Amino acid sequence: MKQLSCLFLLSIFLFSCEKIDVPDGTPSCVKQMIRKIEKNPESYTNGQKIERWDHEGKSYYLFPPTWLSSHGQYTLYDDFCHEICIPYGGITGKGSGDCPDLSGHSLTVIYEFQK
Repeated sequence: MKQLSCLFLLSIFLFSCEKIDVPDGTPSCVKQMIRKIEKNPESYTNGQKIERWDHEGKSYYLFPPTWLSSHGQYTLYDDFCHEICIPYGGITGKGSGDCPDLSGHSLTVIYEFQK
């Protein structure tokens, strides 16, 4: 009976993990952040994107602001989902001022919000 209970719980766990459509190699913490956002889709506007920026052998992930954000802050995270900086938005509209220069580098869309 105990094995049956464990099997039942395992199957619930496996089927409750919805697959999200992101490129292979996307860090699990980024996927978790996307899943969390998907639970509150009203916070985002259709078509907003999460983008990956590759710079000097590292990948960074640019998350858009929610419509609830009073200052429209975009947030840049590293592969481990540590917040690096705010490249755009904020009170001045120019971000936190301590970001690497994103201009002239290509950003790859890894996820687009759909309602």
